[in-house]
Amino acid sequence: MSETFLPNIPLPVSEDAEKGVLSAFMASPVDVHRLCTEHGIGSHHFHIPCHGYLYAALADLAMDGKPMEFLLIRARLEALGTFARVGAGNISEIASYLPTAVAVNYYIEALRKSFHSREIIRICGKGAARAFDTTEDPESLAHELHSALTALLVTKSRRKTIKEHIIDIIGEMQDGAPDGEIIPTGIPEIDAKLQLYRGDLLIISAPTSCGKSALTNQILLTAAIENKARIAFYPLESRTKQMIKRALAVRAGFNVKFARNIANNAKNQEQEAYAGKMFAALTKAAAEIVNAPLHIRDDLYTLESIIADIRAEHAKSPFSFAAIDYLQLIRCAGKFERRQLMIAEITQRLKVVANELSIVLIVPSQQNKDGGTREAADAEMDASALIKIDAKVADNGDVSPGRVSIWKQREGSRGGNLNLVFNDILTRFDCPEPVTNHEI
Repeated sequence: MSETFLPNIPLPVSEDAEKGVLSAFMASPVDVHRLCTEHGIGSHHFHIPCHGYLYAALADLAMDGKPMEFLLIRARLEALGTFARVGAGNISEIASYLPTAVAVNYYIEALRKSFHSREIIRICGKGAARAFDTTEDPESLAHELHSALTALLVTKSRRKTIKEHIIDIIGEMQDGAPDGEIIPTGIPEIDAKLQLYRGDLLIISAPTSCGKSALTNQILLTAAIENKARIAFYPLESRTKQMIKRALAVRAGFNVKFARNIANNAKNQEQEAYAGKMFAALTKAAAEIVNAPLHIRDDLYTLESIIADIRAEHAKSPFSFAAIDYLQLIRCAGKFERRQLMIAEITQRLKVVANELSIVLIVPSQQNKDGGTREAADAEMDASALIKIDAKVADNGDVSPGRVSIWKQREGSRGGNLNLVFNDILTRFDCPEPVTNHEI
């Protein structure tokens, strides 16, 4: 069956927009090339073939710092083997299409819209054709289409040149400024010893009931409130209300259940005053959480639906951190001979998404009895950074969070302990001593 949806209807295309972008490019190559790269414009955005070939040649010349002269354009097209498909007449016509590049933003936006319309038709048409196949899994197909459609919302950001990166590095050294690619968590003990870069996949590995979710929640909450960083959180084993109760305890320093019991059973003025103090702290914490840029979804369970939601929300307002709690609970479409292969597929795709969106993606993971990431050693290999929490076993057999240490990071020391002690009443990690590390 054909993968083209409504094949007898012409696809949407704006010839004026395509000519306008190309003409503006010739008139002001430096500025227009910068705008096109910022908007992720490529030769594939052009529906008319000769326009796509011409854009590729113009972009090549701009990258080399060459002027937009007819002979140079022709020579570049000939080198690419596409001059005969463009023709000298098209080059001359497009060069004179616009008097200036002043309206280029309008033409770029029109070009992007027509391209997105064609992509929607292509994706949905292909999906419609596949839906007629009774061997297709409808749920997997829906997730795949959802992911493909939300990918259209992601604007490919312009990548800096080597020269621009060097200028940034030297400027940061001279000014004593922090690396702009590092995203702080807001937790001094962690930021002093662990540098998280945009595009990093952070695995927090711990045995069952040893604080991996608590540390993840604390990082997200602190980054959102202290640094105003926009956060996405996908708890797979807890509901949003449970997350908020934990967040209130972390910020207020009082357990919500304990505060409610004290308020309901206060027998004297001293207890009532203490209850009032707790509720004042909880009210302040609630206001902080309400005003924090938090995005929480507890109704998504598959990798495809979570990635689609991250992309869609990131397009509205960029995230700094995203977290999925936890690795072994994530479902992934496809058939895998072993569960280990599915886990490896998940971490590799999450790494790609983190890099694509320039965010830090945090994924807690359960440990094996030998301390490795359960069911997938590849997860630790794929991780950009790895924090491990050891189990502390009491004489009666109870298990609680013990040593917290850095096992892997792009830069900085490895194997160093984080001076964090778990507070089981508030379900948070506290630093018992002031942080004096010179790296802050």
